[in-house]
Amino acid sequence: MSFSLSFYGATPRHTQTDAYDSVRRAFIETWHLAFELRMSDSSGKAAKWLARGKETWSADIKKLERYSKSREKDAAALGRYYGELSEMAHPTLSAAENSVSLMATRHGVNIEADSIERPASAFEKELLELLYRFLWLILDHEKSFIQLYVDETKIPHALEFANKHPHM
Repeated sequence: MSFSLSFYGATPRHTQTDAYDSVRRAFIETWHLAFELRMSDSSGKAAKWLARGKETWSADIKKLERYSKSREKDAAALGRYYGELSEMAHPTLSAAENSVSLMATRHGVNIEADSIERPASAFEKELLELLYRFLWLILDHEKSFIQLYVDETKIPHALEFANKHPHM
């Protein structure tokens, strides 16, 4: 649970979004790995991860995509989404321009303030998507997943949110 609280603490607040892309990528990387380790056929990798084995920190995104497509024909392209996160989380020109724009806005000299408000608004919507992903991974009872023992009576608000959220 501290993982999700850490993510919540790093969520964007209007013009304070400079580090958000890195936090978002860390969340997605962790979610991908948790997704793969929840698969019954990944028990060997899970054991290696618990033993701090080499090359176990990263999920097999192609495996996740194959699994997702087997359950839903219009499954999200997880690899493409992950790749798009890389641009802003690494020292790229786009990331540098983003940082300059945020700093200019903070100091009241950004002549294109809407260039900050549009992404901030999109981030707010995305936070709900990320929360849903987290809950879906905990609550899904698919037979090919390792069973989690969650007392759903203890999380009624989470259940209500997950049941009302449009499917990914």
